[in-house]
Amino acid sequence: MLQHSCSKYSKVEIGQNVLVKIADVDRGCLAPGNVLAVVLFEREDLYQLATSTGVLKKLYVRNKFQPPQTTTLASSDIPIDKKFSLRTVAAKESNSVQGFLRCNCRKQCGDKKCN
Repeated sequence: MLQHSCSKYSKVEIGQNVLVKIADVDRGCLAPGNVLAVVLFEREDLYQLATSTGVLKKLYVRNKFQPPQTTTLASSDIPIDKKFSLRTVAAKESNSVQGFLRCNCRKQCGDKKCN
């Protein structure tokens, strides 16, 4: 099984740009389907990826991402000290968040502390 996977997917170099697919549940209707990321390191065929927002929390297998046609993200543009989930990165990069804010005040909201 591992040999079949290695023959199907090519190796990815450290510093190479990749596209990570976002699940339909984790993104809004108009949000993009992929996030551009950079490979930080590889350990036992698991890859650590980072986006312009920050480093992704979990390690990814080679079949979860693909190399893009162009390279636009450099590894020097990444804040390494911040770690986020893929859902959070997708929301931050698309500037769209599912859900809404609601005021629970019983009277008129004067100081806006509820938001």
